[in-house]
Amino acid sequence: MALGSDRGVVSPSHEVFGVPGLYIADGSVVPSAAAVNPQVTIMALATRAADLLADRLTAARAA
Repeated sequence: MALGSDRGVVSPSHEVFGVPGLYIADGSVVPSAAAVNPQVTIMALATRAADLLADRLTAARAA
């Protein structure tokens, strides 16, 4: 996860740079290697991705 495609593959909104509509919500979005088991971090990031996607879909339906 990074702010630009020159530094990562996934944006802070979990969307893959250059592939609109493709979202990643697993451990690969953790920006650096974790020193401990990242299970809770991965669950939090997946929940965040789901919330962001739900908001985006709700906004698209309202438009």
